This record gives sequence, C-alpha cells and structure tokens, in this order.
Amino acid sequence: MTPAPSTAPAAAFIPDTASTRQYIGAWSVLSVLQYFAAEAAVIAAWAGPRPYDLRTGYISDLGA
Repeated sequence: MTPAPSTAPAAAFIPDTASTRQYIGAWSVLSVLQYFAAEAAVIAAWAGPRPYDLRTGYISDLGA
C-alpha cells in the first residue's frame, strides 16, 4: 500500500470585487441607456390615431 500523495490544498478563490462591481455598474448603465434609446425609437415610429404623449401614454401602448 502506498501512502497518499501529499499535495498542498488549493488556494481559496477570492474574486476581484472591484472588477465585478465595475462590470455590474457598466452593465446597468448600458441597460438604462438601451431602454431609453428603444423607447425613443418606438415613440418615433408610433402610428396611433394621435401622437404619442409620455404624460398620458402607457407602456402597453408601445407594445411592451
């Protein structure tokens, strides 16, 4: 019977928190910008009976 190999345990994985926060922050900023860009594009293409109005229009009017 041979003894078990003696290897050092693997080091614990410590994520780079600052990098993760930057990626999440960048993703959230891009998501907000994409939302407003898509909303502006859909409003510009609105073909309803009256011009689309942000004050009285509902999100369901835009088909979302």
